[in-house]
Amino acid sequence: VVAVIDWHFFQSDKIHFGEQVVSANEMLKWRWSLTSDRYCVGPDGRAYKWKLRSASQNCLQAENSPVDLVKYHNRNFGIRKPSHPPYLEISPSVTHMLDYIITTFVYVEKLSQDEAVAVYS
Repeated sequence: VVAVIDWHFFQSDKIHFGEQVVSANEMLKWRWSLTSDRYCVGPDGRAYKWKLRSASQNCLQAENSPVDLVKYHNRNFGIRKPSHPPYLEISPSVTHMLDYIITTFVYVEKLSQDEAVAVYS
């Protein structure tokens, strides 16, 4: 087990990395803006942001860079492009923190899906 996410309704979610327990709101901070982007500091000490564009286009960038270091590709059914299952495209420059990337991706993807449900409800 790499990590465990405790989902809560009335309090902050918790993320367990081994013996370390971190509040999801502290680990992935939202800053007042017109976006849902979440900011974090990776295990390498660098600042990153998960851009929550939509349920099918979330990506991770260094905080002051437009370059996608991790990008989520939704499943494609092959209508205009070749079909493929959903996958994460991960830059070799961040493979040293794959556990962190996968865990935070799962968390922000859930946030993104929850936002999409709220919009259409």
